[in-house]
Amino acid sequence: MESKDREQNEMMSSNSVLNQITELKESDLMNVLNGTYIAKRFFGRSRSWFSRKVNHCLSNGKPDGFTPDERKQLAKALRVLAFEIDELAESLE
Repeated sequence: MESKDREQNEMMSSNSVLNQITELKESDLMNVLNGTYIAKRFFGRSRSWFSRKVNHCLSNGKPDGFTPDERKQLAKALRVLAFEIDELAESLE
C-alpha cells in the first residue's frame, strides 16, 4: 500500500511540474524572456512556432503544445539562460 501511495505522490508531483510548464502564458514568459531569441537559439524555429507551443494554439484541430522532448529542450534552455543571467549578476557585484 505504501508503494502505491508513493507512486501516486510521484505522479502528482510530475503532473504538477508539467502543469507549470503547460500553464505558461505568452505574456508571462514574453515579459521576462524574448520568445524569438529562445525559439531561434534553442529550437532553430520562429517566434510564431514558439508562441503557438506556449499558448497551445490549435493545429489541425488539436492543441499544439510542446512534445516531451521539446519540454526537455525548453527546460535545458531555461537552465542555460538562468546560468547566463546568474553569471552576469555575479560580474556586477
